[in-house]
Amino acid sequence: MVARYFMLNIVNNLKICRVASTKYLGLYIDDRLSFKDHIDSLCNNLIMYTGIFHRLRISLPRHMLMQLYYSLIYSRISYGIEVYGVAPATDLKRIQVIRVDRRHSTNVLHTELGLLKISDIHIYKICVFIYKYVNNAVPSVFSDIVNSGKPLPIVNNTRSSSLFTVTRHNNKHGKLLMNNYCYKIWNQLPNDITSCKSFSSFKDKLKSHLIAK
Repeated sequence: MVARYFMLNIVNNLKICRVASTKYLGLYIDDRLSFKDHIDSLCNNLIMYTGIFHRLRISLPRHMLMQLYYSLIYSRISYGIEVYGVAPATDLKRIQVIRVDRRHSTNVLHTELGLLKISDIHIYKICVFIYKYVNNAVPSVFSDIVNSGKPLPIVNNTRSSSLFTVTRHNNKHGKLLMNNYCYKIWNQLPNDITSCKSFSSFKDKLKSHLIAK
């Protein structure tokens, strides 16, 4: 991207150019946190792979189609979606309805094979992260990030899972902070999911819940 606006001074007089967008660990981050550039790149990438998928779906058995979907399509959509999944719904919808030809869209994959849609993949990945945090299975650096949202005391014996205090924010970016957005998603899950002792059982129940809703 072409540098714009101004130079930023940082430690030891080192200067960096401000740019409209930059790629970091495979994720395009723009100066407005809209993630439009990342979604543009992802859509361009997916067109090729969904095209391959649709050409093969006629001749391959279901289990092989599932393997292809998770290796070629799901892996690319799910990477970093905890971050870019807060993009405007209109932009995320572009991923959901990529046109391979005039007859098919990615939505067909979810309808026929019972797979998670884009918005549900985002929720799924966030809930998996929070589950790991609740069960002390995340690196300390991540634990420090979410530590501001203290689990609420259990006041209802029928509700044995951990709930989080949600901080109120008036602006758009504040509402998307970890101690608001992610906690609200977790708090809305049924107790039989959040109280799962087994990680594999948690993932299975969560996926079924998201597909069924």
